[in-house]
Amino acid sequence: MLAVVLAFTVVCAFLSAKVETNTDMTKYLPDKSDMRHGLEIMNTDFPAIDDNASIRVMFDDLDKSQVSDVKAHLESIPYVSAVDYEADNINYNRDNHTLFVVNTEYDYGSDEEISIETAIGEMSSAYQMIFQSNNVQSSEVSLLLLISALSIALLILFIMSRSWLEPVLFMATIGVAVVINLGTNLVLSYTSELTKSVAPIIQLVLSMDYSIILMNRYRQEKLIYDNKTDAMKAALANSFSSIASSSLTTVAGLLALVFLSFKIGPELGIVLAKGVFISMVCVFTVLPVLILLCDKGIEKSEKKSLNIPMGFLAKFSYKARFVMPVIFVAMFVAFYILQGNTDITFTEGITDPMADIFPKDNTVVLIYDNDDESGIEKIIAATKDDKLIKSVVGYTNTLGKQYDAKEMSEAISAIGAGFTVDESLVRMVYYLYYNEEIPDVTAEDFMAFLKNDVMTNEILSGNIDKSVLKDIELTEKYANKKALTEKKNARDMADFFNMSGDDIKKLYLYYFTENGGVGSGRLTLSDFADFVVNTVAKDKAYSSMLDASALSQMKTLQTYASKSEMTKPRNYEDAAAILEIDERSMKTIYLFCKAEDEDKANVADSGEKLLSVREIINYLVKNSSVFSAAIGERLADLETAQSLINAAVDESVFTSSELAKLVGMDKSQAESLYLLYISERGDTSGWKISPQEFVGFVTKKVLPNKSFAGYFDKKTAAELKSGKTLIDAVVSGKAYSASEMYSLLDNFTSGISQGETEMIYVYYAAANSQSFSKTMKIPQMLDYLCDDIVNDERFLSVFDEGTKSSIVESKSDLNDALAQMKGNRYSRLIFTTDYPEESEATTAFMMKLDDLKKNYLENESYLVGTSAMVYEMESSFDKEFFSITLITAVAIFVVVLLAFRNIIVSLLLTLLVQCGVYVTVSVLGFSGHSIYYLALLIVQSILMGATIDYGIVFSDYYRESRKKEGRKPALKSAYDGSIHTIMTSGSILILVTAILGLFSSAEVISQVTLTISIGSLIAALLITLVLPGMICFLDRFAIKRRKKGKRATKKNV
Repeated sequence: MLAVVLAFTVVCAFLSAKVETNTDMTKYLPDKSDMRHGLEIMNTDFPAIDDNASIRVMFDDLDKSQVSDVKAHLESIPYVSAVDYEADNINYNRDNHTLFVVNTEYDYGSDEEISIETAIGEMSSAYQMIFQSNNVQSSEVSLLLLISALSIALLILFIMSRSWLEPVLFMATIGVAVVINLGTNLVLSYTSELTKSVAPIIQLVLSMDYSIILMNRYRQEKLIYDNKTDAMKAALANSFSSIASSSLTTVAGLLALVFLSFKIGPELGIVLAKGVFISMVCVFTVLPVLILLCDKGIEKSEKKSLNIPMGFLAKFSYKARFVMPVIFVAMFVAFYILQGNTDITFTEGITDPMADIFPKDNTVVLIYDNDDESGIEKIIAATKDDKLIKSVVGYTNTLGKQYDAKEMSEAISAIGAGFTVDESLVRMVYYLYYNEEIPDVTAEDFMAFLKNDVMTNEILSGNIDKSVLKDIELTEKYANKKALTEKKNARDMADFFNMSGDDIKKLYLYYFTENGGVGSGRLTLSDFADFVVNTVAKDKAYSSMLDASALSQMKTLQTYASKSEMTKPRNYEDAAAILEIDERSMKTIYLFCKAEDEDKANVADSGEKLLSVREIINYLVKNSSVFSAAIGERLADLETAQSLINAAVDESVFTSSELAKLVGMDKSQAESLYLLYISERGDTSGWKISPQEFVGFVTKKVLPNKSFAGYFDKKTAAELKSGKTLIDAVVSGKAYSASEMYSLLDNFTSGISQGETEMIYVYYAAANSQSFSKTMKIPQMLDYLCDDIVNDERFLSVFDEGTKSSIVESKSDLNDALAQMKGNRYSRLIFTTDYPEESEATTAFMMKLDDLKKNYLENESYLVGTSAMVYEMESSFDKEFFSITLITAVAIFVVVLLAFRNIIVSLLLTLLVQCGVYVTVSVLGFSGHSIYYLALLIVQSILMGATIDYGIVFSDYYRESRKKEGRKPALKSAYDGSIHTIMTSGSILILVTAILGLFSSAEVISQVTLTISIGSLIAALLITLVLPGMICFLDRFAIKRRKKGKRATKKNV
């Protein structure tokens, strides 16, 4: 038999490695669980999400420069893919604390991820910091802790055993049972980390008393039988009832867990119950063989065992037998009430020092039918004011939402698309998507829009040739119809075109000389003649206006126009020179002029008389018939000279035409000289023309005129020619199509392509369409961008290759996101909150969500998430726990009843251990702790099924002793007979689980084992302090009287 068992053990050792370990607690959800249905839908309708490993790192008291340094250092750590941090976000900055989230593509626990944690830990020497990964905490027990726990168990056995070899045999027997149990777990689909970790330990501590009972019975039987084999047979026969009943009560208690709808309960119950049963089988099969094989070794290694005097407790229990029932009832009622004040938790309560400062995101997912989109909008609206909800993301309010241009721009930025689109660009896309008409635009409006809107837009102007900016500065003056048609004087015109004032003044003169339009005024002959001779004739720019004859004429005119010269008395020689008359004739004229009214005899004296030129001319013209011989054909000239001289002397003023007629000059030449005079010496502020007229004149008259070749260089000349076309277009007010506008501007600037011109037209149309209020969904937007816009020649300057790549990538990411949000039948609404995973506020929030979905959604819907799972369990746990408690109590009562065949004892033991459960829960509540639901279930199963064994052992000894003794000595005998087993098994159960509970880093194992330790201690105290007095008080009901007789024995002891 031993060989068979050992062979099976070896096989199970290999099989145990093939048992799958499950870390996903959602697999244990009940079949009818809404969350389970939701998860199944998520797994079938939505693609899986690859979650990267992440580590939260919190620093204290960093300044701005240190924040940058720390972030850079974290990013430089090998295998780090990204570091999340936002300077202005309270989710990363609170008080003096700064949070960074370090991400990596490697799995938790991998060498790469561990190296990252090591590198982060090294920063603690320079900064005040803590860090923690976001990995689900492992529920495995470390090898060192496991060895420590087993060492404690072995130490207790060495202390309590009567032989140094016994503990080894016990451990070997239970070790075989543990290996077989682990191997046979292969019949299950998988086992949890919790089950894998705690089941072997719990199996050991629960089963150890079976070995102790058998060993103690074997020692007793050896006193009766000479043959050790016969003694072992008797020991097996006489201990079978105690061991079997003890085992069955434990199995019954553990199997009650199979009635828990949350499937971790059935798994734990089956594995532990199976383990206890296998341990019992091994105690009946393996241990007897080992004991017999090692019998001599046991005898040789015998030692003194710990002797615990129990007389005091026996006396106490006997004296307290009447009070104890009252105490027990009071305790039962009181702790039943008090245990209701202890909170039951459904999450592991992992210690997270950062969570109080930077709460971890708690995500709740609502799975709903696609036909219920309208109801989802109401749910979103109903939760928008909840300050603990950080975000609500679903198809309805993101990818399925209709956005106007501004909202779309903000939404694309918010989703981190990798490219930027401002509101203006989005409006353009919308405008094209809805096939809106692109209107023609006037040159004035186009130029103004180009300067004020296009070139100030970073996205639209980003790839337009920067030379356009200079062209725009130049064309700005051409883009204002009012400015182009407003009359300006020379100074204003010079400022307008940024030209030399002197040059503009000369051009104005030329303009008005050619076109008229301004008054040339009036001049005296003196002013005119002096200006022509002294200014015009000497100026290279104007001297060409006079030929030699004209210049000579002007010099003569200058002489005649001088009042002083013409009225100055002169002798006849000077007068002859001036009037070009020979001296003889002039002398005669002098004589006649002097003697006109005197006697002819006195004429000879007149030769010395002085006359002015004016007097001479007037006299000659008056007496032209007398001096015809001297005058000859010059009478007309003299008459002209008379007019000129008289006008000069009288200081008469003449218009240009009057002067031209007077001096016999060409009218246009006179007008030009008059205008030149005003330009040089007069006030020309009244000379005004419009820029349009000016540019037109320059391009038509000035530029072809070689006389003005030095006024304009080739570039300026070209700009003016192009400018004339643009100015005429602006002034005309004609609206142009995009192609016409491109042609219009092509000669003026090469910085804007035809495609860019058409893009600007789209921008103009979209920006100036007041009634345009179209909306789009984000997928529509990106589809249209990818399929139409990015390859549209109009937008080549906006979307470079990098941007195109980002848009295509974003579309792919968006499709992935869409697949995450909306399936063929169901969609997901994701709430990211600051709610704890489990709290009263969280329960209220989950209740609100549950009510909202019931009120607004017509079809089936499901809540998924840790808090959703907690909410489901909270809703059903009390009812299930009551059912399991009742089932456990009834099952154990029946097993004990079958063993003792006494209702009173069976009921007493069941109620006593149940009281232990209430006391345990209450004690945890008094200490300010909650109790983990699995810990509560397991401790109840173990207390009800395992520690009741101690009551069974005590009751069995008491009942057997009462056959021979009275109540008081029977109590003493029961204490003496059972205390060794109770102390040994109880100490192992209490201390081993305490060691695990106190030192395990796995929170769930710590909570479960520590609760078992506390509960076992309380149960042991109740059995040793309360049970004896109770059973003594109920002696007449607990003891079945038998007729006197004697048990057959081989020896007379």
